[in-house]
Amino acid sequence: MIKVSDFKKDLCIFCSSISAFNNIARKDNTLNLPIRILDNCIRKIDEFDFKDKDLDFISKQFDIKNKIYKEYDSNWKNKGDELLELDLLQVFAGFLFLRVLLAKGNPNEARTLKYINVCWKIFDSIELPDFLQEAKTCLNKIQDELFEHISSKNNYSEKISFNEQLETSFDGNDKFSTLPLNVIFYENPIGRAYLEMLYSLGLKPKKIIHIIPERDIVTKRKIGRFLPLGLRQKYTHSIQSSKISFWPRNLMKKNKLMCDDLFKELEKSLNIKKSSIIGLLEHKSLESFSEEIIPVSYDGFKDKRFFDAIKSTSSEFSLYTGGGIIPKEIFEKASAKLLHIHPGFLPNIRGADCFYWSLILSKRPSASCFIMNSGIDTGDIINAKFLPKLNLSDCTKEINEIMTYRLIYSFVDPWIRAIVLRDTLHKTKNLTEVKSVKQNHSEGNTFHFMHKRMRELVVKSFF
Repeated sequence: MIKVSDFKKDLCIFCSSISAFNNIARKDNTLNLPIRILDNCIRKIDEFDFKDKDLDFISKQFDIKNKIYKEYDSNWKNKGDELLELDLLQVFAGFLFLRVLLAKGNPNEARTLKYINVCWKIFDSIELPDFLQEAKTCLNKIQDELFEHISSKNNYSEKISFNEQLETSFDGNDKFSTLPLNVIFYENPIGRAYLEMLYSLGLKPKKIIHIIPERDIVTKRKIGRFLPLGLRQKYTHSIQSSKISFWPRNLMKKNKLMCDDLFKELEKSLNIKKSSIIGLLEHKSLESFSEEIIPVSYDGFKDKRFFDAIKSTSSEFSLYTGGGIIPKEIFEKASAKLLHIHPGFLPNIRGADCFYWSLILSKRPSASCFIMNSGIDTGDIINAKFLPKLNLSDCTKEINEIMTYRLIYSFVDPWIRAIVLRDTLHKTKNLTEVKSVKQNHSEGNTFHFMHKRMRELVVKSFF
């Protein structure tokens, strides 16, 4: 194991060779520049703490975007497109690793996991100087030890209250009930799982607002711009549906037995109808799920057409099914409360890839229904649940980590969210008795996309 004192010396020696730090003394407004933050880290290296807030600013930028710009404004919006030079990125990598070394043994294990995650991202993104070559091996050892320690604990077990016996007996021949809910539908497996779940319960939303992006989700080019509106909407939706559904359908086509095993596990452990699970792949007409469908073409969430559609909703609640980050102006003026189901236990587990983060921290999946606000997973909580453990080892034993990741987000993640939707409807008597609890924003952790090295260990440890 690398000693902290020895690593600090090596980091200081390397920093002394960086010419960019020679002109730091100028008195212009550079406090928000990464170079100034790194310089401050060097100046206080003897007192440097793993919780250093200045380094957190840069770390968050890299964790999200996998790059650091040379200049930012006071809100950490990049000024121009010039990226930070390699030697400064190497200094940044050095301080990230120093932070991991200092955090080793810290009782806030979630924070340490975040540090390890972003450290892997920078290590695998740049050419490492000589003094950081050994750090990769050391980082791997620290990660393995932390995983072993966490897996030996019984985190959050006392909070598990999932209603596994909730019946789903509706067969489609009975009369449907109408929910006081609009669904803001974006074509994806999550939205399909929600609709199939509502159908299995004999429920239909008042209306489905079908948001259809005008730009191709891959190329970002406008589609069918010369077609009449109705035809253009059908055409753009068909292209979006084809691309978003590629991996679910590909997995089903090429790994049918594996998918069948997975569906059996979801049916057994989460009490989901097999017809609903299969229905996610069938892409039934939206008219099957609601009496009123409102198609809305939009070019980004700041498009007035999208804003007007959300603003005009008549129900008290609208269920958001994904598609991007909604601008804060929507929350200020929308008539309905926007509900979202996040695949993590709030407030403990916010952010991205939370199915995986939940497995690390609690050894089981979790999800939360909450009222959205302008923050990331920070709105008032209606229902947060830890779900039963899933046995996925038989389903994933013959595929690699990348295909496992695609399998999870094609089928498992959508149904985990849909299960908590079901439980929320049960708890709130179909949204007629909704109670929510404000989050303490100082609690919990916000995670970002998990590096493949950590995902591989999750699969090895928990699948």
